[in-house]
Amino acid sequence: MPVQQADVLFITCSYSKEEARTRQIIKTYTPPLGFAMLAAFLLKRGISAKIVDALALELTEDEVLARISAIKPKIIGFTSITSLFGQNRRLAALVRSRFPEVLIVLGGHHAATFKENLLAESPEFDIIVYSEGEMPLLALVEAFAAADWDKERLLADETTLSRIQGIVFRKRSGAPVSTDRPPLIMDLDSLPFPARHLLPMERYVPLPHQHSRLPAIHMMGSRGCPYNCAYCNNTAVMGRTLRLRSPENIVSEIFELKRDYGAREIFFWDDTMTTNRKWLLRLCEILIAERVDVTWSAATRVDLVDPDLLRTMRRSGCWRLFYGIESGIQDLLDLLNKRTRLGQARDAIKWTNEAGIETTASFMIALPGETPEMARETIKFALEIKPTYADFHVTTPFPGTKIFEEAHNYGRLNMDFSRYDCYEPVFVPFGYKDEEEIHKMLLLAQRSFYFRPSYALRRLARIRSWGDLCRIFKGFVALMAFLARSKRFQGTAH
Repeated sequence: MPVQQADVLFITCSYSKEEARTRQIIKTYTPPLGFAMLAAFLLKRGISAKIVDALALELTEDEVLARISAIKPKIIGFTSITSLFGQNRRLAALVRSRFPEVLIVLGGHHAATFKENLLAESPEFDIIVYSEGEMPLLALVEAFAAADWDKERLLADETTLSRIQGIVFRKRSGAPVSTDRPPLIMDLDSLPFPARHLLPMERYVPLPHQHSRLPAIHMMGSRGCPYNCAYCNNTAVMGRTLRLRSPENIVSEIFELKRDYGAREIFFWDDTMTTNRKWLLRLCEILIAERVDVTWSAATRVDLVDPDLLRTMRRSGCWRLFYGIESGIQDLLDLLNKRTRLGQARDAIKWTNEAGIETTASFMIALPGETPEMARETIKFALEIKPTYADFHVTTPFPGTKIFEEAHNYGRLNMDFSRYDCYEPVFVPFGYKDEEEIHKMLLLAQRSFYFRPSYALRRLARIRSWGDLCRIFKGFVALMAFLARSKRFQGTAH
């Protein structure tokens, strides 16, 4: 069957060999929902678009190039996760060499942070989109078409490019320049549902502790986050203005997912699901009244829940909540501008457990100002509050965050972005000796939480079905894969 051609092609790059090995063991991939949203936006306007998810399809570079050759796009879009920027740049260089007529565009958080500097140092890319992508990308496609798909002609037209908001381009002198930031899209209901038909949907299975039923499908009900945590760079693209889809629009998409993909569970990818209590209660009311029959999970803050809200969420199908607690030391939370208290974390986990909703509590090891003794207090706190799961990560100061900008005040920062995966230590606070000490602390945290007889008995007591048993087994395999990867790191750390 011939491959359908498209004007715009979005490509995700492969993980590092180490990360790919781990994911192949546990078979978990995350859909490029942003690409699916952009593709849907273009398709609605009559612009052909396709997505090649090299991550989920486990494609080699040669296989990706072969697909590009068959699809014959005019524009190729990459997204810039910090840890994958090197792979994006390498693949973009191959594309530029093989297909010089194609316009190569880079978006995402990494690009939005470095903007002009990144374009100046990365000749592989022609244009950077540093804001929400819909309007800048549409304007680029229209300008490129008006230039008869002649890349040199488009890139030489400073007047046209300067009118496209939200991009970085090179002037004739070669100097990069940013255009004005476009206004945020406020009416999210005006956007089409993501073009999931362009994705290998069968490949996207969340981690074992992140789903209770399959198929489990990712979606978003909002954009933006009003908070300003020192470790988060999500607002670089989406901004700090919270914008909400209507509950009715969200439920319409859920019904479409049930019809087209047999969805039994929804994984809401919003930054903070409970920011607007009235909006969430309305969503829960519709899910209950319409008897939608999906389970769902989401992320939120410990200061934005209460027992009544949690009970309503449970009745509507919520089975798991993710809380970013981050530390068991109040002074460190204050340094992160978290604006939460340890008592709120205790209450939130307690109330959520009592409502019958599973809890995942996230913690960071080696925060600015932290010592190993403080990390042990955080581990102790995680054990004390009894979440269903605890996710421990090493502190990773991503570009664009306050802790990245101020890292030198608190320790040593490794600038090898390929290691910015939240598991390899790249930041060593002054209170730690070296990276290996941090990694040992991370392993101690994982083992202290999961390798307890009381924890194993508690998990076994919650088994209600064959699916629950399979999830626990797969979760154990995932944990073993992580520990094996950690040991390999320790063997190479200096």
